[in-house]
Amino acid sequence: MKFELSFTNKDFAAASVWRNYLIHGNAENRIKELKADFGADSFN
Repeated sequence: MKFELSFTNKDFAAASVWRNYLIHGNAENRIKELKADFGADSFN
């Protein structure tokens, strides 16, 4: 079983916080793929 917790001081609905987290997490995964798979190590 997997659990995730998110804490914020923003006044957003829980679903909005979750969607925002997913978007940013997905962007971070794409950056990692660029670095690892395409040799884009100079990207920061």
